[in-house]
Amino acid sequence: MTPAAVAPPEIAGEDTRSPAGNKTAAPTKLRFIFNVAIFIAAFLLFFVELLLGKLILPMFGGTPAVWTSCLLVFQVLLLMGYTLAHGMASRLAIGKQGRIVIGLLGFSVVLLSLLSQIWPTPITPGLAWKTGGIEDPALAIIRFLGAAIGFPFLLLSTTSPLLQHWWNKIFVGSSPYRLYALSNVGSLAALLSYPFFFEVQFDVGVQAVMWSITFGLFAALCAVCAITIWRLKPGAVAAPEPAISSGDGP
Repeated sequence: MTPAAVAPPEIAGEDTRSPAGNKTAAPTKLRFIFNVAIFIAAFLLFFVELLLGKLILPMFGGTPAVWTSCLLVFQVLLLMGYTLAHGMASRLAIGKQGRIVIGLLGFSVVLLSLLSQIWPTPITPGLAWKTGGIEDPALAIIRFLGAAIGFPFLLLSTTSPLLQHWWNKIFVGSSPYRLYALSNVGSLAALLSYPFFFEVQFDVGVQAVMWSITFGLFAALCAVCAITIWRLKPGAVAAPEPAISSGDGP
């Protein structure tokens, strides 16, 4: 979500104030954690779409209805995540946002751990979930994808924009726009690396395990960011300085 009150870097410049407004350098490690978390979130979102698409093809075939159903599930989950992030950022106190995200991250990690004991991997339910696919393949695909990746995908879609929102609150005056670029780099990296490296080198089961482990890493990094925002005192989050007009228009 774009912070409307932050000026572009070339206008407002970089500010190294802490959330309390002191002229101290922003924690380098925390900046690095935010950057890595944003990159991993985007990478995982696109990677899992390709992974599950490959997994579904032998089950349902490559008809247009199959691809449309896959896109429907992923786009609906993405929209739900963005809507949830907007609602949390606009209606909840910053500390409460952090507590909620920590709880959701913890639940997601526990859920994936439990599913790994039941399914072949934490995000591959197995062929049993294809039951009923012949009569209504679209419904079977929605059911399969919802079970396989529904909650983790929703959580990734929610936390990615929240991380950008928190960055703007913690690093007051520091441009958050670089995070958008980093997110795009993560998405592009997943799209390019999957067909040329991961699909060639690893089978679907190994890819699913790798995705699950990387999601655990993302959860840990995001939890650090959430704890940081949780510990901020109500008066410590300074409002961003208003943008300086360039004189070329409103």
